[in-house]
Amino acid sequence: MYAEVILSRRFPKSMGVFDYKVPESLLGRIRVGHLVSIPFRKSVAEGVVVRLKENPFPGVSIKTLTGITDDPPLLTDQQLQFAQWMSDYYAVSIGTVIKSMIPGIPKRTRVRAIMEWPKITPTTPTNITRSEQPVLVWIESVGLRQDWYATFFSTLKKQTLVVLPEVAKVHFFLALVPPDLRKHTVVVHSKLGIAEFYDAWKKIRNGSARLIVGTKMSVFLPFSSLDSILVDDEHDEDHKQYDQNPRFDVRTSVLTLKKLFSCGLWFVSPAPTVERYFQAAAGHMTLQKETSKVRPAISIVDMKEERVKKNFSLISDALHDTLQASLSKKSRVFLFLNRRGEASTVVCKECGHTVFCPDCKRPLAIHTQKRQTELVCHACNARHELIRCGHCSSVSFKYIGGGTQRLEREVINAFPGTAVSRLDADTTLYNATAEIVIGTELARKRIVLTEFLCIGVIAADIMFQRPDFRSSEKAFQSLTELLTESSHSASIIIQSYSPHHPAITHLLSNDLEAFYRNELTERKEHLYPPYSQIVKLMNTHYNDPEASIRLIQKFKADKLSAYELPHQGGQHNRPTVILKLPLETTMRQWKVIVSRIPDTWLIDRDPVSLS
Repeated sequence: MYAEVILSRRFPKSMGVFDYKVPESLLGRIRVGHLVSIPFRKSVAEGVVVRLKENPFPGVSIKTLTGITDDPPLLTDQQLQFAQWMSDYYAVSIGTVIKSMIPGIPKRTRVRAIMEWPKITPTTPTNITRSEQPVLVWIESVGLRQDWYATFFSTLKKQTLVVLPEVAKVHFFLALVPPDLRKHTVVVHSKLGIAEFYDAWKKIRNGSARLIVGTKMSVFLPFSSLDSILVDDEHDEDHKQYDQNPRFDVRTSVLTLKKLFSCGLWFVSPAPTVERYFQAAAGHMTLQKETSKVRPAISIVDMKEERVKKNFSLISDALHDTLQASLSKKSRVFLFLNRRGEASTVVCKECGHTVFCPDCKRPLAIHTQKRQTELVCHACNARHELIRCGHCSSVSFKYIGGGTQRLEREVINAFPGTAVSRLDADTTLYNATAEIVIGTELARKRIVLTEFLCIGVIAADIMFQRPDFRSSEKAFQSLTELLTESSHSASIIIQSYSPHHPAITHLLSNDLEAFYRNELTERKEHLYPPYSQIVKLMNTHYNDPEASIRLIQKFKADKLSAYELPHQGGQHNRPTVILKLPLETTMRQWKVIVSRIPDTWLIDRDPVSLS
């Protein structure tokens, strides 16, 4: 007897399955899903048996596997089917996917109790829409979301998976789990130790875990009888793994899990992705919309008018007055600016040259640290000294644009004696009781917005101006989250040079679906998702400038639409080709396309960003 074995290693997409002879001592014992040890090249490796057969692949030398590493079989039939689908869809070797499914086996199996259960959040029962189709749950306030989840958890009878975009949200969900379900709940994420993860893995495998709360890695778990899947914050781009293979998206992957287990599937969001809204509007998903009757007061400030009034601060007069009134009432303030640093661009006053990162060829930002000024690249995090202009040797520069450090300085000067704290990727200390909190997207996800009765969006235009077809959608989602997660008695002031941008006007008029209709019209005109599928291809060979041209010529010969993104050079900027696939592209057609892509290209199907 022979076994087809997949090595749990990262291989090129064309490799992964090898034939091994089963020794007589293992006949009758070995099964599909077993983790086995095998001789591979000049070492011993581990792999998973995916098929048993009578005859090996002809014309190759067959080695004998060494033994069974773990008994009973480590992977389930559903996991192996899921791995094969992911390998095919995301064009990676199946061994790369299997590696994500195999847990570390601890030397000591004793696990200390580490879960600290929060106090239960009071909620009100609500309706749960159930359907054979996936359900898109559009919830417009954090209170309604708490009610919905608490009601859902109270009705659980079988194994349920809740996928969160990040670890920080685990505490929010644990507070909604009823007492009788808590002893059957496990949490799974990358910060668990080997023993803790393995303990949760075993409970999921044997069925004693009824509720699994985890991040995107949880789609690889050995579910025993999965009955329901919920994807929280469906719009969050952290549901996509974009920095290493397999570059999978939770929102696509759970559709395959739904088929494998015939289970229910819910996507929950205050501002769904355009793709999911399109599917619901087309009848491919069931829409449950929970609308809030009250919401915070929103006002818009046109920053062009502030410049006419000679106000060149990051803080408009209207926001300044609102801050002053809020502080006088002892109300806390959150100022949202999604750009860190002191200034975003440095320009020589003498010759007008913009200072770029020598590695990434992107403009360097000014940061201040302990009264020292340095240049920082936000792409590769390289740091440089600013001494002289590289073109004319001048030592005179001007700083353009503002970040959180400049905003912090302006706020401290405008409101002396007020406790101000900044929370972004550059800060190590954060005062959680500060009267004014300044932060980026990182802060928005960490703080509890209901604690702030004044919220200012300093420069909404930063979100609109990203060179990506999703920029309007992402800006709309960020602004909507600020709105839905804030207290109903809060005041929100949005500062923008583009006050008539659709993301702002539709939010102001509370006609959220109009934004989606407008976005779909624009995407249909340019054939962007959901009217096509996007594949981003990144070349790992930086010194082959003709590679992109050759690849695009291949695609055009197959009558496929492809183009190269502008390449600025530098060791952190890979040559990138964007491929548009028709919606009707089948898996067989996709495999043919993949076979024509050299192994030097990284493949990212359904990327969250083109840049």
